[in-house]
This record gives sequence, C-alpha cells and structure tokens, in this order.
Amino acid sequence: MEHVERIDEIFRLPRSWQGGPSPKAVEPTGLGPLLLTPKLRWRTVRVFVSSTFRDMRSERDLLVRSVFPELRARAARHFVRVQEVDLRWGITEEESRGNRQLELCLSEIVRCQLFVGILGERYGQMLRDYSLPNLPQFEWVKSYPQCRSITELEIMQFLRLNDDSSNQRSFFHTRDPAVLRSLPEEWVSDFAAESEEAKTRVADLKCHVKEAGLLVLENYQSEWGGEVHGKPYLKGLEEFGISVLNTLWKAIVSQYCQADCEATAEGPTTDEDALQEAFLEEQSGQRYGRLRQLAATVSAIRERREGGVFVVHGRPSEGKTAFMASLASQLAFRDQGKRPGPTDLLFHFTAASESAQDGACMLRRLCVLLSDRLKEQQEIPQSYRGLVLAFHSLLDRFAHSQPRRHLVLIIDGADCVQTGNDQRTSDWIPEHVPRRVTLVLSVTAESPLHSALARRKESIKVLLGPLEPLDRSEIVRRSLAVYGKKLEESAFNNQMRQLVMKKESHNPLFLKLASEELREFGIFEKVSDQIRALPATLSLLIQHALGCLEEEHGAENGDPRPQCTERQRERLAGERSLHHSVR
Repeated sequence: MEHVERIDEIFRLPRSWQGGPSPKAVEPTGLGPLLLTPKLRWRTVRVFVSSTFRDMRSERDLLVRSVFPELRARAARHFVRVQEVDLRWGITEEESRGNRQLELCLSEIVRCQLFVGILGERYGQMLRDYSLPNLPQFEWVKSYPQCRSITELEIMQFLRLNDDSSNQRSFFHTRDPAVLRSLPEEWVSDFAAESEEAKTRVADLKCHVKEAGLLVLENYQSEWGGEVHGKPYLKGLEEFGISVLNTLWKAIVSQYCQADCEATAEGPTTDEDALQEAFLEEQSGQRYGRLRQLAATVSAIRERREGGVFVVHGRPSEGKTAFMASLASQLAFRDQGKRPGPTDLLFHFTAASESAQDGACMLRRLCVLLSDRLKEQQEIPQSYRGLVLAFHSLLDRFAHSQPRRHLVLIIDGADCVQTGNDQRTSDWIPEHVPRRVTLVLSVTAESPLHSALARRKESIKVLLGPLEPLDRSEIVRRSLAVYGKKLEESAFNNQMRQLVMKKESHNPLFLKLASEELREFGIFEKVSDQIRALPATLSLLIQHALGCLEEEHGAENGDPRPQCTERQRERLAGERSLHHSVR
C-alpha cells in the first residue's frame, strides 16, 4: 500500500495531476479516431439451443431454418445481430478424441446471452468423467454429481452464470410425451427414455426448470411426420415455433434493442448518417482477407496527399463493399508516422439504406457534412443540379481554406448512384479533383463508369482479384465460428480443403453461401458428403439453395415449418444482404 500511495513520487508524476487542474493538453502521438462514435451501434445476441440430438431434429431444424431467420430479420432493423449456437455438428474428430465435447459446449454457453432448452423423454449420454480445464467458469462442475448428461450440464452452466437474470434469459419447452403413441415401432427408441434411470433424471430436470419459473411452454404438441433422408421427423410444431419466436423476440426487444435515434430532429441527414455509420461498423467487421492489399492501399492514400482518384474495381460479389468498409476503418485512425497535417474522412455506402443510391440524397448528405467541416452555415440546394454544383464548390473551398488538411471521400458503389428517374449518373464526380482531396470510388469491373474512370490520367486502379487460398479458409472459419461450428482440417479428413478447392471458391459470396448451406442443412454424419455435393460455381450454388428450399417445403410429409413463400422471402432477403456485404 505504501508503494501505491507513493506512485506519483516514484514515477515523478506532476503534482497538478493529484486532484488539481489538468496540465497542458498533451499533443497527440499520432493515434486516435478520426470518426465520431456511431449514433447506432450493432449489438450481438448469441442464443444457445440445448437439447438431446436424436429426438429433437425437427425442433432444431424449425429453429435454425425458420425461427432464427425471422428473428434476424426483425432484429437487424434495430441494429442487433442474432446468432444461434446449434452444436449438432462442428466438433472435430481431434476434439472428440480428446474428450473435449463437454468443454466446448460449456465454453460456448459462456459466450451466449440467451438460452433455449428443449426437453423430451430422452436424457442424453451420461458422462462418467467431467474432463474440463481448471477455469473459473467450470469451478462449479467439480462439486456437481457425477454421471449427468451433457444436456443437464449445459442447462446448469447457463443458470449458474445467469443466476440473477435466468428468468429473463432462459426459456424452456417440454414436449408432450403422448407423441410416442404416434411413432412407428422402429423409431420409438429414438424418442423414448434410454432407461429407468434416464427417465427419472429427465423428470427431475423438467421439475427443476418448472419450479424455477423458467418453463415457457409445457407439453407442446407434435405428431409423427414421416422420414426425411432416412431420419425421423415430427410435424404439428407450430405452437412450439411461435412460442420460441415470441419469447426470444420479447427478450431481445427489452434487453438489446436501442431506442430510435433521438437526433432525428437535428437535420435531414441524421437518420441517413446513423444508417451509414452502422453499415460501416457491420461491414468493416467482415474482413474478407486481402490484408496486404488493404494495408498497401491505406498507405498509398495517406502518402498521396496532393489528392487524386482511387478506383477500387472487381467483378460482382468479389468483396468490394467489405474492402471499402475496412479501408474506411483503417483510415479512421491516424498513422503512427509523422504527417504534415491531419486527414478528414467522409464516406458513403450506396447499399446502406433504401435511399443511399439516390444521387440527390447522397449529395445533400455530403454537402451538409462538408459545410460542418468548413464551419459554414450554407443553404443546401434542393434540386439535383444545384446539389452537384454545391458539392463541387464545397470541395474547392475545402482545398483552398484548409491548406494543411487532407480530405478523403470514400464512395462505395459509385456506379450505382442514380437520379430520381432511376438513371445511373456520374456527373457528380468532378472532372478535376481539387488538391488535397482524394476520391476513393468502388465500381464494378467493365461497367461504363469503370471504363470512364480508367481513362483519367490521375486515377490509381486497385483491382480486387480472386481470394488467396488462406483467405478462403479464413472466411469459412469465421463464418462458421459465429455459430460455434468448424470444419475438419486433419490430414485424413480435410473438409476445409474440399470446400476451398471448388472452382469458384475464390469468390467471397460463394464461400459465404456454401457456409450458410452447411450450417442450415448440415448433418453430422454426412458433412463431408454434403461438401462434395455442393456445386462448384456461384450460379449453380444459388440454384442448389433454391432447390433445397423447394424440396424442404414441397415434400408431402406434413413438414411442420412455415409456408414456403415466407421462408423463401427470408432466405432471399438474407442473400440480398449477403450480396451487399461482399459486393
């Protein structure tokens, strides 16, 4: 304590810091954000789905393929990401041989904020040994009774971690045991209790969650629905699906959805600014490889302070939007090296909102932001032609009134900007870019705007080519890790290599869609076969995905999931969002 009390003296800290007035502001060291904190920040909610596997395929498929897509669509409007963790597959052979299943399951629960428990008649495999590392989150297991199932341990892990708020974060559903009477005899063993001991244990577990007030729906209805791909399925699960959807949505709204932006009265661009900032935050987190190219481009922009035009180009779905978002995030922090003057950064993503592609809306927003940087109170024109002239004028005034500053303006999807009559336009791009102003424009290769910009002498081209093999693997790993899954990468069973060696795996969108297909439709015993069966090109993969939907909803087995058109609507909406993220 004496050492702590004398810390100022030991390290010769100024006396004025000890409760007195602050010393003279320290000059910045070259690091620090150039962007304000976004008005709307993305939040992530992870939901762990716990149940035995063999008898709960139908319920888990309903959640993964219908309930969670609906939750994601709703939550995204409030800048909330919903990520379910369904561990039916994704534990590698090496982890299985090392007896790490329990550790991985309980570790994933630590990272989850909400919990869905589904209990039927099966208790699950009873573990004779709890092989866990010596970590605080697993300390309680040391004194827990032996020979308990992974399902029970998952439940207890979450309840102990969230003891004060378990009734707001955990939601349990029990299935009516009467379903056993509707099952064919050969499938009863997949749904019934494994033994009398297991029957007693699962009854005690149901009683525990009910007495704790965590049981949302008791004895939900279901009935035999037939066999699909050699596996038993139940139908009549609408009550269960609606209950999970409603309880999770209520929890997400009350605990994670932010209030509407209170600054809407500040000006006409406030809402769009918030959407742009949130879109940047979301996309910059994608990081689709190309780290060396990203670093080189950032360095080139910083070095070229006299200004000019950088043209980021590539084929559709090559990852231009993600690259531009990462570029903006990197440029938002000052370089550690000494620079002759500060950099101002403005950005606009044409996929950020419904109105972001409108040329007048984009220019109005940029004019307001430029006026603020210039500390000018200027009336912003209403007509598109007036906005173009005002935009060019503000760029010129910035260059002349800020001789030591460097303005970087990032426009993603510059070839998508259009006028009010839906005509593409590029007349907002100055023919001569003022000194100390750098435009960074992303365009689709071989588009008319790309050809026009390529002819400009001052333009610097940045080509986004095919992904490198290491980047491909990293995209798949990160896409699946979000949901607690991973592919085998062992010498004798390299599922990752099977996927990244496909013809169009150099395309980020192909890898993301393939990962989504495996996540939604993957079956533990058949993942390798399913990877081999995936088409090798993006167009065929999209057709394959639509075919899976048709097969899923067109079967005459009384499938319990919602209507095909609604499911397709959600899936296609997700694919559109995905396309924007890797554009």
